[in-house]
Amino acid sequence: RAAELLDALLVCLRLHANVLASDRAVATVILQADLVQQLPAQLLRQLLDAIPRQLETVRQPLLEIRVAAGSPLPVSRLSQCGNTRLSVIDHAAGNGPQLLEQARQAGFSACCYQLSAAGSKDSLLPRRLQQVLALAPEQVSLPPPPASPAMAANWIAAWRLLRAAGYRAVGGDCYQRGDIAAPLADGQ
Repeated sequence: RAAELLDALLVCLRLHANVLASDRAVATVILQADLVQQLPAQLLRQLLDAIPRQLETVRQPLLEIRVAAGSPLPVSRLSQCGNTRLSVIDHAAGNGPQLLEQARQAGFSACCYQLSAAGSKDSLLPRRLQQVLALAPEQVSLPPPPASPAMAANWIAAWRLLRAAGYRAVGGDCYQRGDIAAPLADGQ
């Protein structure tokens, strides 16, 4: 099954190579953790090696793996894939701060955190965000504010925590630690 998945991904890669503009280079490759979980390390390496052979890339493209909080996939395995950045996707039922701490210990060059929509029913979001900020990820993504007033209040509280911790907006829903001079560049 894993070999068939790899074959399908390589076909998709070739199809994309045929339709992408030749004046553009791939700067970032993002893999979801469930994909990484289904491919043994050798097959994952084949996929990653095929990217610069099929597509024009910058000298050293950024490789990011996104992992949902609560994922059973060991973070140490992800660091062996050659990726430079791990993003933890927040989930109220998962322990995202613990996963972020494991990523730090595994030696990723950049650790990021993607907050879930600040819903009114997620009363633990402010505490979870404080735990995340104590770990000082390079970037935190905060989705746009929701339309309902109750949910918007949680969003404003999260935004205030980010700003108080010294994070600054660097585009869209992304906030970067204030001690980093410029937004994370491709390949960092």
